Amino acid sequence: MLHAGVLMKLGAYGVVRLGIGLLADAARSSGRGSSARIACINIVYGALSAMAQTDLKYVVAYSSVSHMGIVMLGVATLTEQGLNGAVFQMVAHGIMTGLFFALVGLVYEKAHSREIFKMGGFAHDDAGHRDGVHDRRLLVARAAGDRGLRRGVPDVRRRLGVGASVVAASRRRSARS
Repeated sequence: MLHAGVLMKLGAYGVVRLGIGLLADAARSSGRGSSARIACINIVYGALSAMAQTDLKYVVAYSSVSHMGIVMLGVATLTEQGLNGAVFQMVAHGIMTGLFFALVGLVYEKAHSREIFKMGGFAHDDAGHRDGVHDRRLLVARAAGDRGLRRGVPDVRRRLGVGASVVAASRRRSARS
């Protein structure tokens, strides 16, 4: 949790503050296009790696790598909008990644496994019988969680952090053409 929630963002923040803040001329003269291309490869590679995993912890970890590619794409633009999107993505992703790892821990506590294909559902007791009261509680929790995912922090994070980074990258690319 500490690595994905804090340490990955520390490196990106160092690039923003030191690499761009102190060495602005060098950042402008270096290959921005190659940084943006590497960021795009990072986004796709991290997402494909996350989809190939069977362990929930690794799914969160590889998706975290993909999200840091979005931060790198925002930083590669060297525009105010791109840097704001990158910093917002770092903050929101740090919070959400910590929560996702905590959720994986809760799932492990209930299922005694992090393997996705070994989970048959949480509405069964140890003997495999359905528990009606437990089912109703899961239904309420699922409905509340779905509502939060549609209208809560993850949706705002996705729109602001990712959106600002991608829009800044596309504007930067069209300005060069």
